[in-house]
Amino acid sequence: DIYHGLSNEIPRVKNKKIPYIVTIHDLIFKRYPRNYRSIDRKIYNIKYKYAVKHADLTIAISEQTKQDIVEFYKVKPENIKVIYQSCHENFRKEYSKEAMDVTKTKFNLPNEFMLNVGTIETRKNLISIINAMNVMKVDVPLVVVGKKTQYMNFLKIQMKKMNFDSKKIIFLEDVSMDELPIIYTLSSLFLYPSLFEGFGIPILEALNCKTPVISSKGSCFKEAGGDYSKYINSENSEEFALQIEECLTNNELRKSMIKEGLKHAENFKPNKISKQLIDAVSYTHLRAHET
Repeated sequence: DIYHGLSNEIPRVKNKKIPYIVTIHDLIFKRYPRNYRSIDRKIYNIKYKYAVKHADLTIAISEQTKQDIVEFYKVKPENIKVIYQSCHENFRKEYSKEAMDVTKTKFNLPNEFMLNVGTIETRKNLISIINAMNVMKVDVPLVVVGKKTQYMNFLKIQMKKMNFDSKKIIFLEDVSMDELPIIYTLSSLFLYPSLFEGFGIPILEALNCKTPVISSKGSCFKEAGGDYSKYINSENSEEFALQIEECLTNNELRKSMIKEGLKHAENFKPNKISKQLIDAVSYTHLRAHET
């Protein structure tokens, strides 16, 4: 009845009897070309451009991605529907104290810590957290969950230059999807100073785990984090440090961020997202048959 390309592309040979939908997750390779090999950029560009030009409907996973599709490929905004993503169901579960104790012991986690989740690469901007920690008055360690890349070498050099105590950061890899939500829940604050994302699912994961969030200004971050998360200019270390300190020490603020964050996360529940998707697909199918 319909073909839905779930990840940025549709077949070059189309069946004219059925409508085609494509979901575009991001155009980061356009905004940060240096992070991609030349051949990959060319392939992505050919696939994405064809998809958005020939699909009967383009679904963008955020308003930011929609704006990028319009900007880079000159697609009419009315041909693009924004439907957000959800996160894994494990982040909406309640975990027992026993399960949390097991995970805490396995990874040797401190009683209080901040958390950052994502590939350790330039765009994720881990250096901004290190710079903020270097001027913070509150001494709370950072746990980083993510795959290391060559960017790690840059971080080591920068930490050495500023005499930063590397023991303040705990790097974790090979964390399972059962363990990750527990680590979010155990953390005091989630830091996500990424430079750019298509949506920012880790923000949504944190909100569901009742963890306050500080992210970057701009891009799609407020779409994911809502009005009660904090947004900073990640280049301003003093501002970032002050926001971290306030979120760690102001209990009333923390309660408000957690409560309102959970409310905002309700907008991304699978049943709501799936209804939006079904409605968009049904409308596209109906419109295609009418024409």
